[in-house]
Amino acid sequence: MGYDMYWVDEAEPEMVARYEEIRRQWEVSLQVRNTIPKEEQGQYTREEFDTSIFWNSAPANASDRYKAAHALQERLYRQMYEAEPWYHRRNTSGMSLLCRVMHRLDMIRYGYSMDECPHPWPERTWSEEEYDNYHEWANGEWTKEQEAEHPDQVKAWREYREALSLRLTWVPEECFKIFLNEHEEVIDEPPHAIPGHKFGSNDDWIVTPTECSAVLAKARKVSNDDLRLVYAAEGVADWDPVSSWQSWLTFIEGAASHGGFKVG
Repeated sequence: MGYDMYWVDEAEPEMVARYEEIRRQWEVSLQVRNTIPKEEQGQYTREEFDTSIFWNSAPANASDRYKAAHALQERLYRQMYEAEPWYHRRNTSGMSLLCRVMHRLDMIRYGYSMDECPHPWPERTWSEEEYDNYHEWANGEWTKEQEAEHPDQVKAWREYREALSLRLTWVPEECFKIFLNEHEEVIDEPPHAIPGHKFGSNDDWIVTPTECSAVLAKARKVSNDDLRLVYAAEGVADWDPVSSWQSWLTFIEGAASHGGFKVG
């Protein structure tokens, strides 16, 4: 369980090609590591389990050959993760923590009801077979040949997609507010925070580029020491959150120039 987030627009071809090459190398390294005989792979001790060494290191009693193969596989895995800036994942507890931190920094806002949304979930008006075709074509534009052959279907799908987009991108008035003081506020464009509901389910909510820019503008004012204090207020004191936070901001920065990002 968790949240898989992707840029709305595709990454540049050269970026994807670099990722695919590193992934190919990683898969080869994994195969090489797994062909090493079991007796060379060693076993983790209770102490190694307790300190979570097994997440990124081979057992201390493994052979040098297995340790080297394991280290190569781990290094390529990290490179592969870094070469995929269009994707970010958080498990359920990690996303909950991130949202609480962002809420403290006024990057996420709540205090509204989804009943305020003027865009209901659109209804599907086609058969299961037609729905399969919709998903096959939905990630791209329909060709003239497809539109000529299935004019009614394509019209219905296009209307459905447009209505769904309105629902998934909706931003409540709460996110447009600027708080002048404890009792005064004004409404101002563009939005100043991400609506909290977009991290509340896996419905492919779309965080728009303007919402991304609002978060980045506020993030620039947060020092690493301030960030540690915010995490400490959420009960996190046993690890440094800076690297994880920077990874999140890097993803958002890329999303701001790639149509925003989907939360699924």
